[in-house]
Amino acid sequence: MPDDLEDRTAFSRFQSMMQIRPLPPLVPYEDEQWPVPARMWVRTRRPLSDDRLLHACILTYASDMGSGFGDGSVSGVPRGGPSIDHALWFHEPLRMDDWVLLEMWPFKAGGGRGLYTGTMQDVSGRVGAMLTQEILFRGSEPPFPPQLRG
Repeated sequence: MPDDLEDRTAFSRFQSMMQIRPLPPLVPYEDEQWPVPARMWVRTRRPLSDDRLLHACILTYASDMGSGFGDGSVSGVPRGGPSIDHALWFHEPLRMDDWVLLEMWPFKAGGGRGLYTGTMQDVSGRVGAMLTQEILFRGSEPPFPPQLRG
């Protein structure tokens, strides 16, 4: 549950607006690896109005954080990369000022690309959205300052 985890917003561009509490990766990060979570709790830092469209827009934004390869469970495959394609299916409205679990897992890797899928659900387990994402794999991961590693 999110209350059992620390805020670890390693993504500075999200710090001002989102709280992110990643679950530990299945395979620990190595020193030179960019810490990209595959499973994380997210919510806005401030309360939001009841506008369902606003919550859907923020959910869409949050659905592009992390990577389905972030757990490092696929040997020799980078944990993340730039987005190529992203699709999202809405099922139930979720409040983004409450904790939402974003879980992603790898589906396929090859030809310099990776495809993963995932879900976004509230604390009770109600699925609000499903996603698929295609990412580009590059030869090396970007440098990440040691003081900000997961």
